[in-house]
Amino acid sequence: MNTTKRHIVFVCDVGMALSAMGAAVFCKKLQQAHIQANVTHCALRDLPTNVEVVVTQQPFVERVKQQAPTAQIVVVEQFLTSPAYDELIVAWR
Repeated sequence: MNTTKRHIVFVCDVGMALSAMGAAVFCKKLQQAHIQANVTHCALRDLPTNVEVVVTQQPFVERVKQQAPTAQIVVVEQFLTSPAYDELIVAWR
């Protein structure tokens, strides 16, 4: 098990419903995999510059790159179900 605690932010336009639900789904997957992470959600305008990983949708990628230029960006079609979540878990083990 990898003991590095990661900082992951789910970002959408408003930062309320979809990104919050996606963050909850991903948190559950991380817990089941015994991976520690700080998972939050926010509106794009509130994205911190020092975040490690940003999960977002395609329309927001360019703005995420501007606000958090060093972040790994994970693009999902839907926040509630995405194969990218399982891919991250496999990569972090």
